[in-house]
Amino acid sequence: MFSWLLRLFQKENGDEGETRPTEKEEGILSHEKGRRKWLWRRHRSARNTSTQNSKMTKKRSKINELEELKLDMRKISNDMEEMCGILNVYMYEDLNYRMNTEFNIIKSQHEKTMLDMNKMIQSIIGSMQYSKELIEDNYSYRALAGIIGLVGVASQWNLAGNHQFFFVDQH
Repeated sequence: MFSWLLRLFQKENGDEGETRPTEKEEGILSHEKGRRKWLWRRHRSARNTSTQNSKMTKKRSKINELEELKLDMRKISNDMEEMCGILNVYMYEDLNYRMNTEFNIIKSQHEKTMLDMNKMIQSIIGSMQYSKELIEDNYSYRALAGIIGLVGVASQWNLAGNHQFFFVDQH
């Protein structure tokens, strides 16, 4: 290998050494062909191992990337569950609070309406009793007026008793 590197450097420098071909250069020997094949095979096998290594590293990197993605998915799903829990707490607590508040408002309005209805019923009952009293008073005044009228008629009868006239006062 050292001789090969030395030849390479000599060619680059322009120093070819001897100009006449040596025996080795005149005819390619079988061992040199074997050496070239061996170098090519070695190079090809090195390339294969590097591709195999690169394939393995690609597989490992893909596996690592897949694991990272799975971890990210778990984190996202945990965050989503946490956010849903928080949202449920806020929504339902707020909804319950609103429902309780609205229920209390509606309940107080209902109680007020029921009190107003009871007052109205009591007022109607009072009005009915007052109207009964007025009817009774009216009846008693009619009866009294009737009695007074009869008394008046009777007194007129007595006054006109000699003449036998019956006067009825019609006002």
